[in-house]
Amino acid sequence: GFLALWEEVPGILHQAVAVFRPDKATEVELHPYRSATAKKPIALVGAFLLLSPWCQTWKALAFALHDVFNFGALPSFKFHVMVHATSDWRPWLWDQALGSAKHLLGGFHFCDGDNRFPGFNKKLVEQRPTNTYYNKVFTMVAVALDQGYSYIVSIDDDLLLPPTTLADLLRSGPQSDEEG
Repeated sequence: GFLALWEEVPGILHQAVAVFRPDKATEVELHPYRSATAKKPIALVGAFLLLSPWCQTWKALAFALHDVFNFGALPSFKFHVMVHATSDWRPWLWDQALGSAKHLLGGFHFCDGDNRFPGFNKKLVEQRPTNTYYNKVFTMVAVALDQGYSYIVSIDDDLLLPPTTLADLLRSGPQSDEEG
């Protein structure tokens, strides 16, 4: 038999998709966040959180994202959460914490087990096929390419960013290009 907490069932099911059908996992991860009218979201920046299991600081980032949304004058962006533990696959908690800014959530991505994107660096994947950090980085690149992001912002879960710093970080790519 198999015993699981009800809250962990979505993560367990998605982990199975990521492991057994890695070619379909990204599509499944992005589908709930796609607009009904657009095939792909129109966003300039993809911001990614590399979340470690049982990290409790994520709510501070969610509140900062909510405040950043209220600042305005930002490039269009989508926020993605990268997890490697089924216990962290809880998008509904992010929806609650983001509140009126929950539309900024671009996807939840499972990054455990075998690397789903060996084409990015076959030699590295052969040397470290189940490395969760490389899994997250390769997933981030694959999602950015799929979504057509011009810029990537990678945020680690042990950083506490005030909203103004987060806003500056999200603006930094387009602003740097404008300034040459």
